[in-house]
Amino acid sequence: MDNAQLWSEHDELCLETFTLSRQQGDMLGALMAIEGVGQEQAEQCRQDISTWGEQVCDLAEVGTPTQQASALKTVLFETLGFTGVQEDYYHPDNSHITKVLKRRQGLPIMLSGVWILVGEYAEFDVRGVGMPGHFIIQVGGTEGLFVDPFHEGKLLSIDDCQEIVHTLSQGKLPWDEDFLLPISTNAFLERVLRNLMNSYLRHQDTLHFYRAIRFLSSHQPDTPELQLTLGQIEEALGDLHRAKRTYKAILARFQTGPIAEEATQGLQRIRRAIH
Repeated sequence: MDNAQLWSEHDELCLETFTLSRQQGDMLGALMAIEGVGQEQAEQCRQDISTWGEQVCDLAEVGTPTQQASALKTVLFETLGFTGVQEDYYHPDNSHITKVLKRRQGLPIMLSGVWILVGEYAEFDVRGVGMPGHFIIQVGGTEGLFVDPFHEGKLLSIDDCQEIVHTLSQGKLPWDEDFLLPISTNAFLERVLRNLMNSYLRHQDTLHFYRAIRFLSSHQPDTPELQLTLGQIEEALGDLHRAKRTYKAILARFQTGPIAEEATQGLQRIRRAIH
């Protein structure tokens, strides 16, 4: 396989942008880098967020958490029609920010991301809450309201949140109050990338799966399983020189254990194939 097909200069530039955006706490910039959007798209994306943020400000410039949640719902759901995707739930487009903004639908985490970004522009305290299986937000800080952007901005009680987890886990996951703690931007981006990896696996899209895992592995360099998967994909797709570098990097960083053993075996296979 052509190295540029597996990982292009554009991919490398996007990864650099993703890393910088993540370090600066720029969630929107990081999401656009994950998608790989161009400059014109990026500018339009930021313009949309700022326009909607101004509209929200006009409705509740400061306000109580109830007023802020109502203003966000009025603009994002009632006016713009953002709602949860019902068909082809696992399509990668449902995890790409510009597609979500254009189609006004997406996964729970992406719709929550839109509410967070618009809320931040309006200078509201809107935080992501990564419950198992379903992402929601909290408006108004740690004592604020729980809101479900996927379901039309519905307000949720703690009992509602418990029921969601109970239903989605089929009663197998006991409730933990920590499920309602706000998550960081880094944790948010990790979850987006894992959703994309799952989508690409379902669609048997190896090249985009590889790209997503490259982003995630840069985000989590101390996770050897991610590095090993990269090497295995590179080897399987015939990019043996890149796979060789990846396996060597694993052994330099993780010298013992099952991951190191698999990397060693990978190097042995490559040496036999090259020679």
